[in-house]
Amino acid sequence: QNVEVNAIFSNSKKIADYINIILYFEKNIIAVINSDWISPYKEHRFSVLGSKGSLIFDDTKDWSNKLIINPSYINEKKEIIYKPERTIPVLNEEPLKKEVETFLKCVEKSSRPITNIDEGIKVQIVLDMINNKLKEKYG
Repeated sequence: QNVEVNAIFSNSKKIADYINIILYFEKNIIAVINSDWISPYKEHRFSVLGSKGSLIFDDTKDWSNKLIINPSYINEKKEIIYKPERTIPVLNEEPLKKEVETFLKCVEKSSRPITNIDEGIKVQIVLDMINNKLKEKYG
């Protein structure tokens, strides 16, 4: 695992106004994260691009259109194979409320949650890697 970080600090020396993070994982998996407070375009979108298409979650859309799958892909000849997009149903629920309800059910039934302390530690390790890279590059 490796991390690249680029940032712009315009309004504060402590909080980046723009940040670009590239995470490298095994099996040539790459994640790119961009957060931008400078741009006048405010997006609330999360995209996952893969070899079989892409998923786009757009929190500014109505619930019926929040999650889209685009099965278009690039073949071995580097040609784009276009396929029609379609929506994936998403329940109209408050995420934090659902998370708390799920946590309480796990406590009540002594069951293991989908994301547990092990997942939390993995996330914290990645956040520490990003923070260390920021300190290394920007002080």
